Amino acid sequence: MFKYHHVILQTMILIVLFGANCTLQAQNLAAVSVELKWFHQVQFAGIYAAKEKGYYREAGLDVTIMPRDVSSNPIKDVLAGKVDFGVSDSTLIKKRMMGQPVVLLAAIFQHSPLVLISLEKNKILSPLEIKGKKVMYQKNVDDAIILAMFKEFGISEKDFIYVPQNFKNDALMSDAKNVDAMSAYLSNQPFLYQEAGVKLNIIKPQNYGIDFYGDMIFTSEAFFRKHKDTALAFRKATIKGWQYALKHPDEVYTWLKTKYITEKSEAALRYEMEITKRMIVPENIEIGYVSASRLENIAQLYKQRDPELKNADLKGLYYQDYQNKSRSFYMILYVFLLVIGVLVLAVIVMLAFNRRLKTKIKEHTNVIEAASKELKYYFSMLNKHVCLLYLDNSGKIVDCSAALCDFIGINRNELVSENLFSGNIFVFENGKQQKEFERALNEHSILDGEILETHSKIQHTFEFTLTSSQVLNKESNSAVVILNDVTAKKSIEKISITDSVTHLANRFHLTNMLQQEIAGAHRYQQPLAIIMFDLDYFKKINDNQGHNAGDELLENIGRVLKATLRDVDVAGRWGGDEFVILCRNTNLEQAILLAEKLRVNFTGISIGSINITASFGVAEWQAGDDEKIIIGNADHALYLAKDQGRNRVIGHKNEKNGHE
Repeated sequence: MFKYHHVILQTMILIVLFGANCTLQAQNLAAVSVELKWFHQVQFAGIYAAKEKGYYREAGLDVTIMPRDVSSNPIKDVLAGKVDFGVSDSTLIKKRMMGQPVVLLAAIFQHSPLVLISLEKNKILSPLEIKGKKVMYQKNVDDAIILAMFKEFGISEKDFIYVPQNFKNDALMSDAKNVDAMSAYLSNQPFLYQEAGVKLNIIKPQNYGIDFYGDMIFTSEAFFRKHKDTALAFRKATIKGWQYALKHPDEVYTWLKTKYITEKSEAALRYEMEITKRMIVPENIEIGYVSASRLENIAQLYKQRDPELKNADLKGLYYQDYQNKSRSFYMILYVFLLVIGVLVLAVIVMLAFNRRLKTKIKEHTNVIEAASKELKYYFSMLNKHVCLLYLDNSGKIVDCSAALCDFIGINRNELVSENLFSGNIFVFENGKQQKEFERALNEHSILDGEILETHSKIQHTFEFTLTSSQVLNKESNSAVVILNDVTAKKSIEKISITDSVTHLANRFHLTNMLQQEIAGAHRYQQPLAIIMFDLDYFKKINDNQGHNAGDELLENIGRVLKATLRDVDVAGRWGGDEFVILCRNTNLEQAILLAEKLRVNFTGISIGSINITASFGVAEWQAGDDEKIIIGNADHALYLAKDQGRNRVIGHKNEKNGHE
């Protein structure tokens, strides 16, 4: 009997100790809260996953997830200290420029899903039709990309009637008298209207070259400075949650049905997940990645729109601005070598004045040996973690670091046997850059640039710094090249200037390129022409076969353009189904022939039973014309082509060329 009592007593003690341990762990968790920018839905799947899969708890956090407070907003609540973290869009950038101390932790959505929707019957097809209309959105909260698009078309807030957001998904129908158009998420409201059988017109800022970040995780500067480790732990766990959620969508749907209650159907949730993946682009970009150059580009758009922000900067916006900046490894190495030199000199001086010569030599030899071992350690770290190439004067690779071999997946013996200029492993962007590299190598100077590694499947882009060893040692004839992988950075930069459907240039990039081409044509007195075209009856395809079919058609158009145009031509999507081609060193007659070739090639494309045709307007730049004039001329010619029956090419008539 005693034996059983003893067992029972031990079991009770273990239970008590286990409970106490769990309580202690719970007490050690840092209690924090995060406010979503909307109500519970797939849009925040990564945050749910981080909590449900225990990633927050593993990071020492007890996280409370709060849906949007419609009487306030996440930025306001985080700065007021009501919550610790929030989710917002690129409005964060503007707030920081205005002096509000927000700190960006991670960009989850690389593209903003925010669009403008209206009922098809309202015939609002582009931002130009917004003038005089009643537009509903959240002012100063998640309105950044919408207002930037308006700015692109010269539309100010005086040109339309602002309607405060009432948070009703069906506002276009239930409040039609007061709302002509409303901001919406591409992953949300359009599907709900589609389920209801209501046709919409959707205006996407991306179609006009305006591509901001979407959902971004942030906190306040006060919280970050005081609880930096907590903030970084929240960031890391949230990104881990998103990685899990994107791979296990069915679990996300279950959570939204049982814990984070949503009224959406499973079909709507699946649609939202598909659009969310497109916005995050996880297959190309690390989740949470933020590009400093892209932040600066967005800031420039704000400055163009608001003169009061002209002198504002982004200092303090990104969390890495607060990280301790460690010294350059090479500076540390230089200082270390300097210290060794001073130490050796001190040894010599001391030996000259010390009677106990042998003893002191032994002592200081030990010091030097110890220093030598430490120096070898630093060089081993350099070999293990820094991508390095060692070249002779001809460009032959005489040695390389283990880090570089591991990174691009190549055997050292294969790499050492190559010449940098052979093109088998590395290629330069163009012949001019290679010649600059060869000149710097022969002149024993320093050069910075970019080089592409083509050996691996990923094909990394590296920034390089070439330094001849003769800079330090005149008797040496070798050089060292330090390589820094910027593949992700280049991918981000490409996304910011590329249309996501056609993979051609977007409107923002086309405008910049046109300005550069006009400047070049003026400087070198060379001809320049542009072709503007759109697809005939494109709206019927969207209406009858859906927007996916429309996107597929636009993608096919992009492929035909790439296959037909010359390397010097720049093609891009101007907006909707409208395209522009910049034809460098090309006169009007040559551009008309090129447009006619494209018109014929397009007739081979079909969607279902519909054969595709297009109408073209062509214009040539004249001295004194700016980009607005030449675009206007091409647009007028395109109007004439459509007015005369479509599926034709019309050249703009002017005094010099006489064409029409």
